Amino acid sequence: MAIVQMKKVSLVILDSTRKASLKQLRKAGVLHLEAVEGSSPALSAYRESAAETDKAISILDEIKESKKSPALIQEKLDKDSAREKAKEIISLSDRKKTLFDLISQNKNELARLEKWGDIDPEEFKAFAEKGIFLYMYEIPSEKYQMIGEDCETVLVNSINKVSRFLLKSETELEERPAGLPAEAYAVPLPEYSTRQMKKNIVDDEHGIEAIDKKIFAEKKFRTALLDYKKSLPLILNLKICTAAWNQNLQMKILMARKRNLLGLQGIFQLTQ
Repeated sequence: MAIVQMKKVSLVILDSTRKASLKQLRKAGVLHLEAVEGSSPALSAYRESAAETDKAISILDEIKESKKSPALIQEKLDKDSAREKAKEIISLSDRKKTLFDLISQNKNELARLEKWGDIDPEEFKAFAEKGIFLYMYEIPSEKYQMIGEDCETVLVNSINKVSRFLLKSETELEERPAGLPAEAYAVPLPEYSTRQMKKNIVDDEHGIEAIDKKIFAEKKFRTALLDYKKSLPLILNLKICTAAWNQNLQMKILMARKRNLLGLQGIFQLTQ
């Protein structure tokens, strides 16, 4: 069977008329469809708006309505407002993810310092200003007695065969003291106190609850966002047999557009 040369046509249609448009295009003799990879500013803007709207709708759907929740009356939005509303919803979701990350970081830090009790780096700073430099260390309990006499230490506790101690110095240490066994490892000070971390976790959890309430309130715009998404144009690349590409085929597509069978939003472009 002979291979027939194909030409490419780009059509701009409404997303809401996708199915009807494809049906009419098949009747017109289109043989192959492929995703478009354009890079024009207008095309990029359409894609970005469509992606943001889809994401915003998905975010709204993640927040489930309880049986006690009052019924939401859908409200309308113009296109500009719908586009901005999608961005606002995504921004709320991004902030929520940030708060989850911060909570996770603080919980991990608290777990790391759990056996040390309350730690406040400001207290270490205050001692340093008085010429007393303290450094946190942990070491296997059986090795604690091996610490050299040149190292002044204060034992904090010994739990599960691990001893925690403070290394005391009258000057700021730039190198590891020679009297410390290799098994002793430094414990970095946290950025802020463990009490502050616990407070931040509670505050961030409340922040997430507040964001969920805001997102739930935005569910009244879900239909408006769907309508906006349907109003956005969809770009199709079509491959058509050269034999089928003639004035008659062009007339079929243009007539379909005139009869509203295709939601064409732009003139198609023929390429080799």
